[in-house]
Amino acid sequence: MEKKRFYLEEQTGAAFYRDAESNTYTLTFQTAEIKLSNSLEAELLKQQDPLLERTIAEAEDELVITVHPQETMQPFSKFRKKGDYAKQIIGHSLIRAVAEHHSSRLHLIVCPENLLVTEGLDVHFIHYGIKESLPPYEKNEEKLFTELKTTLLVLLDGEYRFVEYMNFTDTMKLSARAKKLLEADTIEALLSCVETWIQEEERRASQMHMVPKQKWRLQKSLFFAVTGLLIPAIVFTVYALFFLHPRHDAFIASNEAYINSKPSDVITALEPYNPSQMPRVVQYQLAQSYVANEDLNMDQTANVQNTLTLQAEELYFQYWIAIGRGEHEEANEIARQLQDGELEMYANLKWRDAIRQDLSLSGDEREELLNDIQADIDRYMREQQEREAEEEEDAAADDNATEEEPEQSEERSEDGEENEQEDEPEQNEEEENADE
Repeated sequence: MEKKRFYLEEQTGAAFYRDAESNTYTLTFQTAEIKLSNSLEAELLKQQDPLLERTIAEAEDELVITVHPQETMQPFSKFRKKGDYAKQIIGHSLIRAVAEHHSSRLHLIVCPENLLVTEGLDVHFIHYGIKESLPPYEKNEEKLFTELKTTLLVLLDGEYRFVEYMNFTDTMKLSARAKKLLEADTIEALLSCVETWIQEEERRASQMHMVPKQKWRLQKSLFFAVTGLLIPAIVFTVYALFFLHPRHDAFIASNEAYINSKPSDVITALEPYNPSQMPRVVQYQLAQSYVANEDLNMDQTANVQNTLTLQAEELYFQYWIAIGRGEHEEANEIARQLQDGELEMYANLKWRDAIRQDLSLSGDEREELLNDIQADIDRYMREQQEREAEEEEDAAADDNATEEEPEQSEERSEDGEENEQEDEPEQNEEEENADE
């Protein structure tokens, strides 16, 4: 696969190479392709920039120019990841360098690979064209201005590559800053744009407090640590403020209502809360309040009160709370856990009445639910009848056993008298024999 050529190579015809180890830049020209007639003509380059050491060597068919910059100078591409302020200063330096270049013999070529930047963010050029000797041979102001704008786009916008900015700006999606640069039609307009951005960045920086990176990292770590500790505390405070306190107040109000024999007020105070959120005593009071509102006869009320004591299992409390709140299916499940058929039967009867009055159900849904509930009711009635039949059989068996016991006692008494009468003659005979 053919290696893509740099813009500098395309414009000069030279092979451009950077040796990172030796920190040198080499341009190799084919002597047959350039106008240079004598290598002495290239000596003009050595005098152009004191910060760049240039050596010029000529072989049979090549002219090799080697540039050795100072160690502190960096390639232009290294600064694309710097902060906005540093890049704006470099852009300003580049514009000034182009604007202040007035040599008639040395011609500029502006592209990222041809630029070096000092520690002070000044811009220097690796290669210059020499009139009638090295390309570019002629000074083209329009082309130079396009190269300058494109290089500034790479530096200050950085969304695309140099070649893309050069050729495809009409079809690319550009930022506001990139559009501003493209709208500039003079070097002075470019300089004004960049100076405006520098001033904005300086105003922004003046409003910020700069700290050493190590100190910033420490502060950031402390911030996250403190935040990690505060968040649980804040969450608990909010939870306590909006949930625990109102719930605690509701428990107190319901207790006062229960003491004052106001079951309706107990129910109202505890309506928003699930039984699992209530202490045992509160569940007991709420269950008793719902029972008080149930339509039960005296015998039923007495039976319920016998099982619904403070020592009873919490499931009994939850059952009557579910009944009172109209959660009949839940009450049915609790009754099954308790294995209490009477409670299950009562829940089914309440559930059946509620479904009959539920207008939100369709006819098919209502019929299906009623059939299921009726099946449970019928099953319970059959089991109840079977238990009653067994109890009657057991009672009859007990009565028969009781009647048979006196008859067996009389038979045992008669047998005893006969045995005594048989024993008396034997005893008399023994006495007579003894007298003889």
